[in-house]
Amino acid sequence: MTSARYWHTATLLPDDTVLIAGGIYCVFPLASVGIFDPVAETFSAAGNFGGTERYNHMATLLSDG
Repeated sequence: MTSARYWHTATLLPDDTVLIAGGIYCVFPLASVGIFDPVAETFSAAGNFGGTERYNHMATLLSDG
C-alpha cells in the first residue's frame, strides 16, 4: 500500500489474498484499493473508487468471488 490507513475494509479473497479498500490516512479519506499477498508479503494497487473516498464502510465478498 502506498499509505497506512484506518477505518478501511479488509476482505479475504478466494485465492487467500486480502482486498484492502478505502480508509483514512492521517485525516484524509482514501479512494484507493489494494491487494495484500500474505505469502509474498507484498501489496499491489488494484484501482480506486472512481475518485470517491470511502471510510468506515462495509464490504462483502459475493458468492461468485
